[in-house]
Amino acid sequence: MKILSTILILVLLFPALLSAKPSSLASKIDALLSNKTHKSFNGVVLVSEGGRTLYSQVKGISNFSTKKKLQPNSQFIIGSISKQITAVLVLHELDKQHLKLDVPIRAYLPELPDTWADTVTIDHLLKHMHGIKRLGSPTAFTPGTQFDYGLADIGYRLLSQIVERTSGKSFEMVSAEAFEICGMTHTFHPDVKQYKSLVNGYTESEDGRLEFDSLSFINSPAAGGFISTAEDVVRWNTALHSGELLRPKSYNLMITPKKVPFGSILFPVLPITAMVLRLIRRMKFCSLVRRVSRRVLRR
Repeated sequence: MKILSTILILVLLFPALLSAKPSSLASKIDALLSNKTHKSFNGVVLVSEGGRTLYSQVKGISNFSTKKKLQPNSQFIIGSISKQITAVLVLHELDKQHLKLDVPIRAYLPELPDTWADTVTIDHLLKHMHGIKRLGSPTAFTPGTQFDYGLADIGYRLLSQIVERTSGKSFEMVSAEAFEICGMTHTFHPDVKQYKSLVNGYTESEDGRLEFDSLSFINSPAAGGFISTAEDVVRWNTALHSGELLRPKSYNLMITPKKVPFGSILFPVLPITAMVLRLIRRMKFCSLVRRVSRRVLRR
């Protein structure tokens, strides 16, 4: 079954592209969005560099039944971008000296019944190198020896539990405090129930019919369930890279190139990068990042 949904696109430009005139950049993106295919573009586009909006466009509808139009502040389940948020919340606890990355998670979750809790560390969970398949089962491999993004969901759920344990607050509250720092007034943990502009997600059946897809990542906020808007994602990026969320040492842990960066290899944490965030609800793999072709934007 194919997956179809409205799309949010956020582009943070490479330095090589910054010399392009806004009018030229806009015309190139307009051409991409108006490209005639068997499915027209439907989504929110925001191009930003250094906190300055270079391009903004809204095209399409948020509900195929009511034909309600998309708005600049339409909210999306941001999928695996949530992992970067969770990683920052973990490192914020590191800043407070509430945890250590190289300590087995048994120190923070002593109630875990599995022996892997004595070998899996927070660092393993952040990098998707833990091997945990499920509670009550042995790991798929020796922790720290392999990367498996397919196991990211349980790893980041465990991280959210560790944050709750070390902070003494609910994960919902900890994330809300971070969003307040960033000025993200339209971003929420799904349990807050304040997402009045959440777009619908759809699946496309084999016969081409669009069906509302109630499946989402709301049951796993830390791995893929946070709700946000294009403008709020820019606010997050700006706050993260301007030192508002982390101390220099832990921030450098995120931006220093390594085999598997925190927050998933799919989500670069460099201040200036180029990516397309496709906020769609997938049934299996929840990678929502596509790099923008510099060649396409330069044409």
